[in-house]
Amino acid sequence: MTWTTTLLVLAAAALHASWNAVVKSAGDRLMCVIALSGWSSLIVTPALPFFAFPERHLWPLLGASAALHWTYTVLIALNYEKSDMSRAYPIMRGAAPLVVAVATTLFIGQHLPPLAWVGILVISTGILMLSLERGLPRDWSVVGLALLSATATAGYTIVDARGVQLSGSPVGFALWVFWLLGAPLAAWALIVRRRPFLAVLRTQSGPTFLAGAGSVASYGLALWAMTMAPIALVAALRETSALFGALIAVVWLKEKIGSARIAGTLVILAGAIVIRLS
Repeated sequence: MTWTTTLLVLAAAALHASWNAVVKSAGDRLMCVIALSGWSSLIVTPALPFFAFPERHLWPLLGASAALHWTYTVLIALNYEKSDMSRAYPIMRGAAPLVVAVATTLFIGQHLPPLAWVGILVISTGILMLSLERGLPRDWSVVGLALLSATATAGYTIVDARGVQLSGSPVGFALWVFWLLGAPLAAWALIVRRRPFLAVLRTQSGPTFLAGAGSVASYGLALWAMTMAPIALVAALRETSALFGALIAVVWLKEKIGSARIAGTLVILAGAIVIRLS
């Protein structure tokens, strides 16, 4: 993986952690994440006519992507209702790279060298260590919910990466991913949850718009990187967002930091170096 790709994926990781912090700090988290998704679809809409319409064989991938993204949207809101960001976010992001690595090896045939596997395992271990700041969780349903989110993350990562790789217009495919994620959810919220949805738009229009823009930039950079490097490596490096998430949780959300989080941070950094060298 080149330095340019590495730095862009790290930038994507920082943006991802930032918009997650916006959701965590919101009052109505589900409406907040739907609002930012709606903004993301609105942001990409003017660009759609300038790119080729997705080929027919790509629409099953777009449909699967939309379903997985909608599932993840609901799960992320539920996670932040039940747990601190410093607990839920590392579990959600830490398990996903391993699932992606195994799935891309078995089903796509992207075989990784041994050093790359070491880097993925080290990063995942470090990320999961961040969630042990206060010891093992008392409510294991929180862990189960976070692992469901990780599974959804791995699913849409693989589907979207294949889409941009197979598409004659990778940017066009990515734009349609964002549109199909946000527009239907926003329409649903306007019909079914109109009052709370409009309340979020009135009171948090600025933060949700910036979070939506950050979401587009973050995932767009990651998808671009997946056309240049193995999906599993990009997915693992992108999950260094847990480092930025931990920093945000301490500085912005005023959550405490301790030895487990410091140790996890060092392990993640070691894993990122290994991936860069692989």
